[in-house]
Amino acid sequence: EQTWWDDEKKGMEVTWTSRKSDCDVYGMCGPFASCNSQRSPICSCLKGFEPRNKEEWSRQNWTSGCVRRTRLKCERVKDQNTSIDTKEDGFLKLQMIKVPDFEEGSPVPPDICKSQCLDNCSCIAYSHDDEIGCMSWTENLLDIQQFSEGGLELYIRVANSELARKRNNKAILLSNRGGETPEQPRHSVIEELSQVKLQELLIFDFERVATVTNNFHLSNKLGQGGFGPVYKVPSNKVIEFEGC
Repeated sequence: EQTWWDDEKKGMEVTWTSRKSDCDVYGMCGPFASCNSQRSPICSCLKGFEPRNKEEWSRQNWTSGCVRRTRLKCERVKDQNTSIDTKEDGFLKLQMIKVPDFEEGSPVPPDICKSQCLDNCSCIAYSHDDEIGCMSWTENLLDIQQFSEGGLELYIRVANSELARKRNNKAILLSNRGGETPEQPRHSVIEELSQVKLQELLIFDFERVATVTNNFHLSNKLGQGGFGPVYKVPSNKVIEFEGC
């Protein structure tokens, strides 16, 4: 941090501050991704999105960002060669978020904010703050950060099928691998796994588990269980997926 003395204000003024974490680097994770300094890796795709370049992401080069898994309704309607899915898009809620840059604002209540975004094919996300009002986004969502506290709620527009995907995808902890002492957790999922008793079954968010399995890389796959594929994670635990 660099400071200087302001004679008029009779105090020190900050002219430059070093970043607190890599997440403070603008666009660290690229578009449609979120940065969380408390996780490793720090970047993850937003729900409903996947890495644009998986090879780069495996090398922890995230600047290419993520792309949508399923096109929105307006985009599907434009494609005359595709059978039209008439189900309306929906929104997935992210909490404790530093919202993206380049928002468009309007002084309307939350319900109108949501409907305005849904009625606009160009709108891909919205947020609402009591003081700021309605914020919406029509361009790439860039420079999103996940906080441990504070922040705003951000609603990401996704295809209806992605809403069903979120409900159906779940991971179940099955067993502990051997008697080794787990390494220090590097991810909140790992921390939760290390604390659970073997006879308990837990459900975890799909995208969070995708991160610790390196997007379900074959090198982490142990085999096939009764409910679905079985993967190992970095804390000597085994997880089995149901409904993938």
